[in-house]
Amino acid sequence: MFKYLKNYCLSSALFLPALFLLSCQSNDSSKKLISELPDSGSLISKEIAIDSTVLIPSKILVFPDKAVILDNGKESLFKVFSLPDFSLLYSFGKLGEGPDEFSYVDPNSLQKRGDDLVVVSGTKLRKIRMEEGGSVMGESVKLIKSNAGLVNRLLMLNDSTYICDIFDAIPGGPEYQMVNLPSAKEVATFGKYPEQSTDQGSGEGNLYRDFGKSTVINPKDGRLAAFYFSQNQIKFYNPKGEFLKEIGVEALEKPVSGDELDLFWVEPYATENHIYVLFIGKPKSVIKEEFETFRPHMEIWDWEGNLLERYTVDQFLTSYAVSEKRQKIYGFSYFKEGVLFEYDLKDGVRPSPLIGKNQKGTSPKKDKKTEKQDQIIDPNSEIIAENDYYKMKLPVGWNYTAVRGEVKKDYYEKDNMYLTIDSFRSPKREGKSFCGDASLQVRILFPKEAALDIGSHLDKMVADYRSNSSLIDLNAKEIGGEEKSKGYRLNYASQLVDSKGVKYTRQNEVTLFEKENRIIQTIYSSCDVYEHYYEEVQESLATLTFKDAFPNGE
Repeated sequence: MFKYLKNYCLSSALFLPALFLLSCQSNDSSKKLISELPDSGSLISKEIAIDSTVLIPSKILVFPDKAVILDNGKESLFKVFSLPDFSLLYSFGKLGEGPDEFSYVDPNSLQKRGDDLVVVSGTKLRKIRMEEGGSVMGESVKLIKSNAGLVNRLLMLNDSTYICDIFDAIPGGPEYQMVNLPSAKEVATFGKYPEQSTDQGSGEGNLYRDFGKSTVINPKDGRLAAFYFSQNQIKFYNPKGEFLKEIGVEALEKPVSGDELDLFWVEPYATENHIYVLFIGKPKSVIKEEFETFRPHMEIWDWEGNLLERYTVDQFLTSYAVSEKRQKIYGFSYFKEGVLFEYDLKDGVRPSPLIGKNQKGTSPKKDKKTEKQDQIIDPNSEIIAENDYYKMKLPVGWNYTAVRGEVKKDYYEKDNMYLTIDSFRSPKREGKSFCGDASLQVRILFPKEAALDIGSHLDKMVADYRSNSSLIDLNAKEIGGEEKSKGYRLNYASQLVDSKGVKYTRQNEVTLFEKENRIIQTIYSSCDVYEHYYEEVQESLATLTFKDAFPNGE
């Protein structure tokens, strides 16, 4: 993940009514400012354990019936999986200097073209046919030099023409170069940097860094879209490199103060119809401090420059791919090893019209309860956590986990259940910026249908935990009693790695039980203060009481 922080980057959609996207035009008709952002709710992931041979994944691509993961571990560079079950089909790609080996693979230039995988390695670009039983090495083309060095960050426009960034750009000069690799010729340059450089100077590569971006190409018609890391701008071009329009988000504008800039858009992924991109909205230093709790937004744009959807995702994804045929997003995070996250675009969790009289969660304005959570809390004060469905006393000094820009929702819908979720965090130990506190999450699940077998649903949740191969020393035992007709307690360890590569072991305890026609799931976790807060957390959970309200109005 932190390779993205170092380089200014943390390297079919459901259409919204037009009233959610209010935009205003500047004097230049090619520029559009979006003044309000849609709130499409949340995307909740399903975890899939991936093959243990995948050591350091850095990129994922999706073909119609398979997925390919670029793995920077010591074994084969490419792992090929079947869809939708993600069983390993085969691996290929050895590191080396031989004719069928790879000296280095540039993840920024890794792309698919039909059934081919397009790979830039060393001084060559190669095409590899992804067949059912294995890979077949195809043609290779030698890269050409472009002023300061070999062409870089290559994007395939067609079988012979490629787009690349210009590293040694000058103020007022072009941003891109279009080259024909087989003939080793430049076709055109396009795009334009500002006339004046930033205050970082005008040395070689400064414009390239200051206006860093990720560019994607429409696989059908060749249109381009560039999403900038630290600039509030998105640019669109036609296949000839002719400028079409520029997008800015007025709601994100703020005065230039000399403070560290926010990261804006990273990791765009293009299909014929849409562009998916992660929006960060915080400075790099803040992300380093809050990476355990921070959650980005997944935005879905069309190729006309309209922002259609804006979800909060429940994981800090570092690479992902989209299958619009299957309506799935597949991604992984450097913060959780051995797991692939699957999102079903059909099941986006949205503010629901069933929420109640005051329509909590549907308004862009915060309700009083949410405002209370954002206030500065006395560390010795007692906080009562509650919504329409439950009430619980938190341990002294604990408070809600705040996620910037997210309006709290009282419940969501998933897997034939209504779901209410709240997360809480202990005070952080002085001088500890990584894993120096404890967290508690409470989830209450209500069946959408009276006939749903809650006991079977509970057993399935336990089975999902047991199938997660990334967990260490997972122990599960049944619990029960008069108050809990059926339940389980699961204890396991998981591993985290900080920005310096230091590993931490986090202890986790999960309880799952049935009560009053609900499933209650609690998750308590910590690296350093697990034992310190354990009894306080148990006392807090003992105060959990339910209100009569059910999301479906019963």
